[in-house]
Amino acid sequence: MANISRTCQSCASSKVRCIRNAANPHVCNRCLRLGRQCLYRQTGRRFHGFQKDRKIEALEAQVQELLTDRATSADTSQVPSEEEVISRGASVASDDGEKDVVDRGYLSVETAQTYLIVFQTVMTPHFPFVIIPPDVSVHHLRLDKPFLFLAILAAASYENMPLQRSLGAEVKKAVSARMILNGEVSFDMLQGLLVYLAWSHYHTKPHRYTQYLQLAISVAIDLRLDRAPQGKTWKTKLQFRADEPTNQSTYDLPLRSNDERRAVIGCFFLSSSIAVLLQKHSSFPYIPYIEDCSQFLFNANEYPHDRYVMHIVQLQHIAEKIDRLSADHGDELSRPGSGAELYVKGVKDDLSTFQKRLAFNIYDSPLLALHFQSTSLCLYQLALSLANQQPRSAFQAALSQSWRDELSNAAVNAVESIHSLYLSLPPASELGFTNAEWVQIGFAMLIGYRITAESLIPERKEAYLQTLASLRQRVGALSTPNVDHNGDRDVFVDFRKRIVQIQTRLDGGQKHDTPSSDFHFEGPIDGTQFVEPVFTLQDADSGEWTDLPQGMLGFTEDSGLPDDFLLTTSVEQVMSNWL
Repeated sequence: MANISRTCQSCASSKVRCIRNAANPHVCNRCLRLGRQCLYRQTGRRFHGFQKDRKIEALEAQVQELLTDRATSADTSQVPSEEEVISRGASVASDDGEKDVVDRGYLSVETAQTYLIVFQTVMTPHFPFVIIPPDVSVHHLRLDKPFLFLAILAAASYENMPLQRSLGAEVKKAVSARMILNGEVSFDMLQGLLVYLAWSHYHTKPHRYTQYLQLAISVAIDLRLDRAPQGKTWKTKLQFRADEPTNQSTYDLPLRSNDERRAVIGCFFLSSSIAVLLQKHSSFPYIPYIEDCSQFLFNANEYPHDRYVMHIVQLQHIAEKIDRLSADHGDELSRPGSGAELYVKGVKDDLSTFQKRLAFNIYDSPLLALHFQSTSLCLYQLALSLANQQPRSAFQAALSQSWRDELSNAAVNAVESIHSLYLSLPPASELGFTNAEWVQIGFAMLIGYRITAESLIPERKEAYLQTLASLRQRVGALSTPNVDHNGDRDVFVDFRKRIVQIQTRLDGGQKHDTPSSDFHFEGPIDGTQFVEPVFTLQDADSGEWTDLPQGMLGFTEDSGLPDDFLLTTSVEQVMSNWL
């Protein structure tokens, strides 16, 4: 009698282990579970057959088994909870792009169209590196550039702060799903990141500005936007013979579009401007190709704001010279008799030449005017620190004091120009300001405080206190009583508290924190109900000014800190929290 195999035919064809139960030895566990007939074949010489056919049959059997298991488990599994359904829906919507924030009910198409118009008319003049043509509708933007569409909504929805914070969180989820998990590198992601970075102050802390900036720069590099379309490679091939040609190889990339040129300039501007003001290292410094792109945009004159881009690049190049002046020659310039005046005079002449060559009034572009004055202020505050060096003779002392007075007056004029420019703008127009512009205003307030605090002129102190009072009222009028889902107020509450702290320190501890009720917005345009706040601004009589929330100026109030903390601490330490 032939021997019976220990493996049934079904398990053998599927190439799985055949297990029989002692209580029922005639049927294996697998056939019993799947409801199949369990047959055992006779043993004999093994037939190898065609390996390909046997593998196909085995795979088919396994697929059939999986389908059977899935159908069986679907009938017996529990119904998922509501939280699981919401979580899965949010994950799918943010990852696969099938549903955007409009489809998921965050806002209506009409509201999205309104926010797009706000971005095109109010916000683009302050960041002319991502431009949406007037004839592009919400429907086209949603289909062609979904991430840019989301970033624009998150930036332009400032009149509804709770919605804006939620949209900002959706941007972060999209970056995580599309870039970190799926490794997407696209121009849509680059433009969206630039928009998100430009108005990052509107979103929930921590902003992680540097991290998102590095993501944007990495996308620009991966897309080869950081170099000219034609050129020579900087690497040479290995040569094993002396008679081989030594010419470097060339490369040809696709011609750049104007949108791509604006985007690469935007990467440069975001990286360089913040690095100069906050004394950080710029990971995307100036290269001649940047100015080539701006010159092309100027000549093309596709949109009205393109005429300013070239001048913004030139001005930022001068700002980088000032930054390098401090970084590369700081020790040299601090020594008496080093000729620091010549270094400063050279950069000052560059600024003067820049302004004279403009074919228009610099104040036609508030972005360019603010950028010019803040760049000048960077030079003056550096020069003032050099003027504090000890002269070697009475004659040098007289020259040093004269130079210091000149620089001090120039710095005061630059500070006043920045504040006057801001206060002269139409009410609420600063809602379109980028994060860099707010940092420039904060930088001017800090330098103005230092110059005024060290000055012995009472009239200057009184005048600057009046300016700070106007700034406090102007910024306070932008705030609303609304809170987001975390119970946090809008960013202008923090801005106002920064002004109050500077004003109080300058006035010798006199309280200036009076609540402001002059709110610009009465409610969102899509009818969303705001949540009433559970707290109000601190009343002027409710404690010392040091009881204000800490960290508003980038430092933590501590009893161990000296009274002149804002005078002795570096700009980087004081301004670091403005991002």
